Amino acid sequence: MKKFKNNYKLNIIIVGIATISMIGAIFTPIVGSIPINTNNNHNIIEQNKKIAVSNDKENSNNFDVLGLESEHQGIWVNVTKTINPKNIHPCEPATIFINISAQGNPLPIHIPVAVMLVIDTSGSMSWQYKNETGINHPALYYIKIAAINFINQMDLVNDTAGIVSFADHATLKKQLTHNKNDLINAINSLTANGATNTGEGIRIAQQELDSHTPNNAYPVMILMTDGLPTTHHQGNSWQYCENCPISNNTCTNYARSEANLSKAANTSIFSIAFTEGIYGYCQQNDTVDFANWLLLDISSGTDYFYTTADINTLEQIYQNISSKIGQIVINNLQVTDYLPNNIEVLSTGGGTYSVLPNGTKKMIFTKNFLSLNDTWHISFNISTNIIGNNILVNYPNSNLSYVITNATTNTTYREYLPYPNYINITNPLIMQKKASNQVYPGRQINYTRIN
Repeated sequence: MKKFKNNYKLNIIIVGIATISMIGAIFTPIVGSIPINTNNNHNIIEQNKKIAVSNDKENSNNFDVLGLESEHQGIWVNVTKTINPKNIHPCEPATIFINISAQGNPLPIHIPVAVMLVIDTSGSMSWQYKNETGINHPALYYIKIAAINFINQMDLVNDTAGIVSFADHATLKKQLTHNKNDLINAINSLTANGATNTGEGIRIAQQELDSHTPNNAYPVMILMTDGLPTTHHQGNSWQYCENCPISNNTCTNYARSEANLSKAANTSIFSIAFTEGIYGYCQQNDTVDFANWLLLDISSGTDYFYTTADINTLEQIYQNISSKIGQIVINNLQVTDYLPNNIEVLSTGGGTYSVLPNGTKKMIFTKNFLSLNDTWHISFNISTNIIGNNILVNYPNSNLSYVITNATTNTTYREYLPYPNYINITNPLIMQKKASNQVYPGRQINYTRIN
């Protein structure tokens, strides 16, 4: 790096508001592959075998690699843990990423699910859209095709499904059942009319899941809508909201509140946003952005959220969801990450955060299940006010636990997360300078160093 002489000029053009930061951002993965071994009959198994360590001291961009690998029935659970950026100044944020995926072959048994299809039948679902051959059909026509194909792909010997529609009100069109024909008839009976009461649709669907989900099944909700919530129930009356909001109101808050109650009841929520319907009415991108943000927040996470402006892709989206819930290979996942007391947690990333008596920070993330070839993405932000190199940001007892279900037993496994993770904290560049007292947009400023 070149050194500045004592006297110099720094020329800057002001075109708005900006922040200048000198950070060396290095993306540093710590990689592990977690073994599954369901041949062991113990209820809880702890194992963690290191098979590879690599450390290149000549290149600071290189990183330690910890590999953990074992196999059962051709299935692996793979874990990566990274921090980015690696080099920061005091109190600046860094993000910890934990990704967990399952790969291999399907298990010989099927883990049952109870699925509620929650379908928007508001008036905008009657609007016409061209199919791939140029023929117009109402939006609800495409939804029915996608939903019926989804039902046809389900294992209704072991699984159950139900239907809820929502417009001004929400209606339980079909209770959870194994009967394919009843479900298809309920879907075909849907008609479009009225406002959009998303929160009530979620509430009625969760009410059915609470009452009739089989004991061995995972509750799942698939919410599809082409708009934002425009009404909700309040006391003995109905509250209506604007059609094209760009921020929260009582209707959106009600939908989010009901979704949070469902997720707290262990329901996995998939959400699908058909944004062409939103834009077609509102004609503003801010409303589309807000709708995507809201439906992502309603869902169980980024892996559960879908958005599309093409009505013809809905069938593929439902098929992707069908694959996820039809090939569950591990369940009851929990990540517990321990951080030193000098690390501050800036955002929890959907996890729960606590501080132990010795000051250690504890982050817990949970997930109902993980499907074959699926990835669970976890991220949260941290910072620290200390200075130094190789500052530890997690402890070696951080772990992942999960359950494998085979033909005879449920076995819990607990594995240590890849370790270690470090960051480097350096002092920011500080200098004294002088310039004129006034500046106008687009004009040049001359800063002169005086120290």
